[in-house]
Amino acid sequence: MENDYAFGERTLNKIKVGDIVSWSELSDVNTPVIFPLMKKRFGIASKLEIVFRGDRRVAIIKVIPMGLTTEKEVLAVCISLVSREHIHEV
Repeated sequence: MENDYAFGERTLNKIKVGDIVSWSELSDVNTPVIFPLMKKRFGIASKLEIVFRGDRRVAIIKVIPMGLTTEKEVLAVCISLVSREHIHEV
């Protein structure tokens, strides 16, 4: 039986554009350590999408990392929700 869900779709359904999210990534490859270190990153979810990678549907979240202006693609399964977007009406 074929599964209709994309890899990471459950996580994708929990995140909304504007949410603050976190993920981990390897530290700079130029860091002089034997074992690479994982660095926790934070950013704002800017786009949620499902794309094809090879023959598989994969959930991707585009984020704008804190302190940067360029968008970054992160696999949805690597993302954790930190804080929901709150809209305050004036």
